[in-house]
Amino acid sequence: MRSISRNHPLVLEAVHKVLSEQFSISEAAEQYALPKRTLYDAVRLAQAKPKQQSNKLNATKQLLEQHLKEVEQTLRGLQHS
Repeated sequence: MRSISRNHPLVLEAVHKVLSEQFSISEAAEQYALPKRTLYDAVRLAQAKPKQQSNKLNATKQLLEQHLKEVEQTLRGLQHS
């Protein structure tokens, strides 16, 4: 097996096949002649990105909800003045 970057087009294609459940990691590694460890690491990295994005969006949502509550309180205060 050769050493190959996780960003190599063959690795990215193999990751896509694994994530779309067309191949297992072992099957994709064999099909694309890639080291299993490289493919495993690339799959884990690809799966982490959506989770990180989800966490960031949830944090932003919470911040926006807090700001919305503050705006609503300010509006209620202005209406009672």
